[in-house]
Amino acid sequence: MEFLALALGLMVIGVTVVILRHRGPRGLNASIDDFAARREALAPDAPPRTRGRRAG
Repeated sequence: MEFLALALGLMVIGVTVVILRHRGPRGLNASIDDFAARREALAPDAPPRTRGRRAG
């Protein structure tokens, strides 16, 4: 019986450590900062070239 209690205790400690290490940021601006970082990663470095006919 003590073995099962020890195994259960170790499992609870392990799950708690995993949950605490992998939780996301929770600040007021965390989602805004995440969106800005993703948008910046997808943004092109230079303005796109236009294809097709030239105006004029």
